[in-house]
Amino acid sequence: MMPACLHHVPAAVWVDCCVSLDPAAAAVADARVRDLVAALGTREPERLLPLFAPNASLFGSDDTEVAIGREALSAFFEGLCQQPAVYAWTWEVTAAGRDGDVVWFVAPGVARLTGDDGSVQTIDPYRLSGVLRRVGEQWLFELFNGSEPTVA
Repeated sequence: MMPACLHHVPAAVWVDCCVSLDPAAAAVADARVRDLVAALGTREPERLLPLFAPNASLFGSDDTEVAIGREALSAFFEGLCQQPAVYAWTWEVTAAGRDGDVVWFVAPGVARLTGDDGSVQTIDPYRLSGVLRRVGEQWLFELFNGSEPTVA
C-alpha cells in the first residue's frame, strides 16, 4: 500500500525509495515467472496448474479474470489456452522480499499477445505481482496478479 504521505508522488518514485529489492527473492520470482511464460507458450492447461498452490488466487485486469482455488484456476487456464493467442511478458523485478518460505514481488513490464494469425498486440505498461511459497524444493504461486495500470 502506498504511504499516505506519498499519495501524489508517481508510483515509480515511491517504489524506488520505499520498497526493497532482495536479490535472492527477485531471482526466485524471475525464475517462476519465466516458468509461467514457458507453460503459457505450450497452451496446455495441465502445465500451468502445477505452478500454483491448491488454494492460490489469480487476478487479471478485467473483472472476469479472477480464479481462486484449484477448480477455478483449472477452468481459467482451460479458457485461456483456448484463446487464439499466446500470452507472454517481458519484465524486470523491481521490488522483492522474502520471509522464510514466502517471497513477494512486483515486476513492471510489457505484455505480448501473439495471435494464431501471427499478429502481435502489446500492452505497455503492464504490471505483474505475486506471492510465492516454497513447498519442498518448489516455489508455488499463492497469489498472481497481472494488471494494466492507467497511464497518468
